[in-house]
Amino acid sequence: MEKLIGKKYHEIKTDDTGGNSRAYIIDGGKIVFKFPRNDQVTYDNEIKILQTINGIRTGVNLQKVGWLSNDNKYIGLLGVTGKSISCGQLKSEQKRQIGEKIGIFLKELHKIKTDCVPNLALSEEINAWQKRYLGYKDIITPHLDTNMRDKLNKLMLEDMPKELNKLGEDMVFCHGDLGDSNIFINEEKVGIIDFNESGYFDRAADFMDIRDDEILSHMLDSYEADDILRKKVQIRRTIRPVIALRCYILKEDESEIKNTINQIMANLS
Repeated sequence: MEKLIGKKYHEIKTDDTGGNSRAYIIDGGKIVFKFPRNDQVTYDNEIKILQTINGIRTGVNLQKVGWLSNDNKYIGLLGVTGKSISCGQLKSEQKRQIGEKIGIFLKELHKIKTDCVPNLALSEEINAWQKRYLGYKDIITPHLDTNMRDKLNKLMLEDMPKELNKLGEDMVFCHGDLGDSNIFINEEKVGIIDFNESGYFDRAADFMDIRDDEILSHMLDSYEADDILRKKVQIRRTIRPVIALRCYILKEDESEIKNTINQIMANLS
């Protein structure tokens, strides 16, 4: 922290949108300090991950650990500037560049071998999704007619686990939370942040939270994804709104709750 004293910074913003952390962003991401929202959140995993992945050379910008508290209860990162792709208004050529660069990055990331991260088997993921669905089912179902309620129940409790188990498990080292809000673009440079949920998952996990179809298509192509991976990704994207709803409920974000329920209905149509 002492290194910051005497230096001039032009802009400090607070980002209160994270599910686990509150962040203070200095000069558009040159420096980011993250503080936990509750006592269960630590940054031990993210610290280990960043130290592991910073040897990857694929043209994607990654954060680096700059400062730590003694108990790893806060973390200061040096790193990624620009705007997240969730801000929208990207041109087709930008989407192609983003998708291709991230796909190439994931090819290298998924090769990493380490024993310092958690392992979440496919069966555990499915159980967690179903538990989340059942916990928030009463919020979703009032918006659906009887036919759609039955479809959603069948999707989450029967069809999704059956199809994913049929396609098989393929565990690799994954980012674990690679959504639009964690992908940044600054001119032609692409950056990825927030590796706090990284671990071993089925490789499809790193594609399911990409909302833009065009970016996803370029990611899968540059990754050289086979038909099995593409099918897994499609199934996961179908149930993604159900899984994501919990975050918006906890934040009491009525706009996103409404949008997410609309996505659920669209996927069931």
